[in-house]
Amino acid sequence: IAGRLIVDKHEEKLVFLDEAPFIIPQIAIHLDREVNEKGLHIDKQDQLRPILSLNPSEKLQLEPLLKQYVNFKHLWAFDLFLVPLEAPRFLGAKDEMLASYRLDNLSSAHACVTAIASAEMNTTMQMMFLWDAEEIGSRSAEGAASSFASDVMQRIRHFYQMDEEVWQCLKSKSLCLSVDVSHAYNPNYPKKYDPNHQSILGKGNVIKYNADKKYVTDAKTAALVIAACKSLKLPYQLFASRSDMPSGSTIGPIFASLLGMPTVDVGPALLSMHSIREVMAVQDHLDLCKLLTHLLEK
Repeated sequence: IAGRLIVDKHEEKLVFLDEAPFIIPQIAIHLDREVNEKGLHIDKQDQLRPILSLNPSEKLQLEPLLKQYVNFKHLWAFDLFLVPLEAPRFLGAKDEMLASYRLDNLSSAHACVTAIASAEMNTTMQMMFLWDAEEIGSRSAEGAASSFASDVMQRIRHFYQMDEEVWQCLKSKSLCLSVDVSHAYNPNYPKKYDPNHQSILGKGNVIKYNADKKYVTDAKTAALVIAACKSLKLPYQLFASRSDMPSGSTIGPIFASLLGMPTVDVGPALLSMHSIREVMAVQDHLDLCKLLTHLLEK
């Protein structure tokens, strides 16, 4: 269990219960013999219930459990979730891959933090937004569809006493990088990918295109990233989904439509996206940190 507690005088406390009290077991294949032919289907209501105890009368006493990790007198409310516990580790003959949960999108968040912390800043205004709720539509007070980014930028505008004309020109001359992972080519499912626009682990970061603007990259914004990659001698890839399959999306289209700012969708390739064991190439991540740092400086 991990998440946030509101305790005592309405303080926020983060908690991570690494002593795993729950497990969600899968049924034995002997009892679901059609799974190999029809595929795995999980009923979210009935088949994702965690087991706490072998004693059927025992109920979860939440507060005593939480007090083993956080000191508090009164628990007002909580945002708690079941999370995987397996530690990240390197994979491959030369440790060239990284396996972990939540690489989507903590890997991008880490790269952004690394870049903005290490870049030698010039006089341009550099900003980074790390959003919550992206996988459920971004429609929350902390999500990209909220007014948060606009509010912050308007406050900066007022501080510098910019008039409307200067403000609109500033936005049109800016660049937003929507940094999110891309679906890596999985050789076990070759028909799920466009044969000419695949993203391969270890072959560089991916610039993502979509005709329906699920990714908002265009020629002008892509050219800036491509030029940076060439300047740094970093590999890069161009990705588009199959025409007969719906594409994923990012916060890029949301941010671009709300702020009216030129935007490009870019990020590393990722295998097993949204599973509890995602896999990426280590070198792609290192290259992303270098690319973002360069773009902030230039």
